[in-house]
Order: sequence, then structure tokens, then C-alpha cells
Amino acid sequence: MLRLIFLVTLFSFCIIGNCQIQKKVLEFDSNKPLEFSTILAWSGSKIIEGTYTGENGVFILKNTIRLDSLQVSNIGYDDLIISKQDFIDNDIFYLKRSVQNLQEIFISTKPAIDVGYIDERNNGRKIGIGLSSNMGVYIENSQEEHLAIRSINFKIQKVSQPMILRVKLYSVDTLQNRIYPDKILNNHDYLVKVDEQSKGLITVVMNEDLEFPYEGVFVIIEGLKFAGEPIRYKESLVEFQAFKTRENLYFYKTTHSSKYWLDYNRWAIKDYKDSFNREIPEKWLSVPLIGIIVN
Repeated sequence: MLRLIFLVTLFSFCIIGNCQIQKKVLEFDSNKPLEFSTILAWSGSKIIEGTYTGENGVFILKNTIRLDSLQVSNIGYDDLIISKQDFIDNDIFYLKRSVQNLQEIFISTKPAIDVGYIDERNNGRKIGIGLSSNMGVYIENSQEEHLAIRSINFKIQKVSQPMILRVKLYSVDTLQNRIYPDKILNNHDYLVKVDEQSKGLITVVMNEDLEFPYEGVFVIIEGLKFAGEPIRYKESLVEFQAFKTRENLYFYKTTHSSKYWLDYNRWAIKDYKDSFNREIPEKWLSVPLIGIIVN
């Protein structure tokens, strides 16, 4: 792994006893600001604060007293872990792009195939996400042949406030005979702006060659702040159409407070049973209408 270097311009100021540190993240080759980089402040094994870089690459941390290390990540770049001392001592760092392995370009003349749950009946169900939350859906590969992912589809029910959605593909990890999102597969950053007029089918076209893994794939949608818009709501800024099912296909994680994925339906079934000693109502178990196009 290449040693990554970030350019960070440091300004410190304290407001009512809380010290805020402002920094900027730039790309090494172009000196361009890296918007929507994920910033995680760690104290031991716990995330104590998280944020994103803004349009000009700037981010602000408010809780740096207990900081042991800082993690900075962006799609197409290797993660950088900065020690507390380096965080204090260095004012300027540069971020270099990851070296990607060249892949054979896969051109197929086969007809496109819809895979996943985009055509499931909605029945008025919905699942919402807010800022820095990740919604993941597992899509099984039952095709048993060499296929490439061409696009990702999902259906929006309602947008309460303009947002940027980051759409990602993750490989599948198996833990104790369960499936969980593992590592990001795409090298390009796919950002989709949605607003109050956005409703219905949204298609994100892949501009890179991504093979559909035999073990399946996770489609992850992350909620990012829309630059220039003040946040009026904390949760469910974007609601997605969903369908009723008890299957363990829907996963959830917050970017800035958790490093673990929650298998939502499995958790909901167990938690309801433990709390009320009866089965959870079927209407509370849903999976977002998300699919992929392969050929």
C-alpha cells in the first residue's frame, strides 16, 4: 500500500471552551479539494466524532482532546491513519491516488438482465436514511456465469430535503454462516443529487468494469449533506420504496458512529421476540427496492 499524504491546512480556534480544528484535504497530483472525504476521529477502538469534507475540502472537528488517531478515506484513495502526534505536528499533507490493478475490459453481447428486487411490489412500504447513514441490500448471484454490473437501480418514495447520495458496491463477507458487507468494489465515486422533485426510479450507470461476484454483491447507499443547504431534519431525509419480507437482506450502519453493520430484519425479529414474547408483525419487516443490471 502506498503511503498516503494529505495536504491539511490547520486553523484552530476555541468557542466557549470547545476547541475546534479546521483542516483541508487536497489531492496531491492536482491540488484539488477532495469533497465528501470521510473523516473519523478515534479514541482507542471507539469513534468519538465523524464528519465529511465540504466543497472546498475543509472539515471541522470539535472533539479533539481525546483523539488518538484520525482516519481519512475517499473512494479511489487508500485509507490514511494519522497518529495524534502527526495530527498536531503537520500542517500540510498530500493525498495520492491508490494504484489500481488493471482489469480486462469485459464486453458482452448478451441481453441485459435485471437482478435484485427493483420489480417487487411496493405495497406502500418505505425505508428512510438520513445524514451519514448507510443502507445496504444484498443481491444474490444466481446466474452462474461471467457477468458485469452495468447499472444500479433504486426507487425513491419521498425526499424531505435535498441531499447527495453516494452509491457503492461492496463484496460479501461471511461471518458465522451469515452475510455482511465487506470491502468496496468500485473505484469511481458515484454521487446522485436528489431533491423534493425526485421520485420513482433512479438509475446510476457504472463507468467502470465491475464483475458480478459469484457470491453476490451488496448495494450500499450513503446519505451525504447537500452542500449549501442547512439541515432541517436529522433523520429520514430520503425515503425509499420497499417490499415486505422476513429475509435477511437489508443492512444498516452509521458512518460516523459505528464500524459494524446491523442485519436489520434479523435484529428486529429477535428484539421484538425478547421484548414482547411474540412474533413481530410482518408489516415491520421490509427491504428497499434496489436492483442491478448485468450482462
